[in-house]
Amino acid sequence: MLVKFGRMKQAEDLFARVKTPDVAIYGTMMHGYNHNDQPQATLSLFDRMKQQRLTPNPQMSLALIKAAALI
Repeated sequence: MLVKFGRMKQAEDLFARVKTPDVAIYGTMMHGYNHNDQPQATLSLFDRMKQQRLTPNPQMSLALIKAAALI
């Protein structure tokens, strides 16, 4: 709900407190960044997810395509 209402700082703080974020949590944040016109943050978060060796799901492809379209 935080990202839906543009409260990305609070969402980022909550994300940072998750000890082992999974693909769903990363995806939620990526969609939130796109929803709030922050496509560069989406791409940065995707890179961070890859560094943690998490496998993207199909919904992440949509988030990445939207991020690319917003740039």
